[in-house]
Amino acid sequence: MHDFTMLTSVDDARLPQLFGRHVVAVTVTSIDASSQVHTYSFSGFFVVHNETWFLLMAGHVIEDLRTLALRGETIESWDLTDAFADGPDKRSVVVDIRLDEVDSLPYVQGGSDLAWTAINDFHKETFRRNGIDPIDMARDFERLSDRPFDMLVLAGVPTEKVAFTGARARQALLAIPADVLELEQVSEVLKQGTKRRFYGQLDSVMRMQAGLTDIAGMSGGPLFGLWISPDRKTFDYAVVAIQSAWDPKALQIAGWPLDGVAANLLDPS
Repeated sequence: MHDFTMLTSVDDARLPQLFGRHVVAVTVTSIDASSQVHTYSFSGFFVVHNETWFLLMAGHVIEDLRTLALRGETIESWDLTDAFADGPDKRSVVVDIRLDEVDSLPYVQGGSDLAWTAINDFHKETFRRNGIDPIDMARDFERLSDRPFDMLVLAGVPTEKVAFTGARARQALLAIPADVLELEQVSEVLKQGTKRRFYGQLDSVMRMQAGLTDIAGMSGGPLFGLWISPDRKTFDYAVVAIQSAWDPKALQIAGWPLDGVAANLLDPS
């Protein structure tokens, strides 16, 4: 169980450290036909299934990268920053990921939005030694899903908090609480497509305290469900969805649920 007071201030360092144990910033570098270098930043997180680690990302982000590749851009590298786990190493890890080896569900706007790739043992140990704790979704759901979660927390690295200086990048992870919304409370923008999503109303005070105007780049980050104790002094959490879409005017988010499908996705046999 965790101290509930960490959810009340964006300045509480415990909040990003707690959820940062599971999250990485993904930076993809590419070169186009005119030799111009491009960088793309988004969020991802690790889950574990049968001792194998998987990096989960948003399907629409991978779809965008595939479109760029078809237009002639060559992906040069994938860099995963795990500095948010408060481990000893603050450098990013270059991971050998091939775009054609990234699995994904057929992306549907407003619907399925998930991509994943296995991480080899060498990189798994590198991330583990730096404090990364992969999420065991099956264990967490079995432990907590006997009742609905009370609130949500979105964790990820917004593009606004990424700055490149040559080959170096400065990145900041944010963890933003959100109230759970029922479908009738959701904006018309997010109601489009499937109704099988989780919706949240971002905490506007904490978003403003963080100096954040746009959560672009947090796509692919985990959306955590929080189970709060009756006395509102402690909470437990589990990942329930992957951040998929948001309505900036309404400050509402939509996540594609991971319950009930994780085992089939990660172990299709």
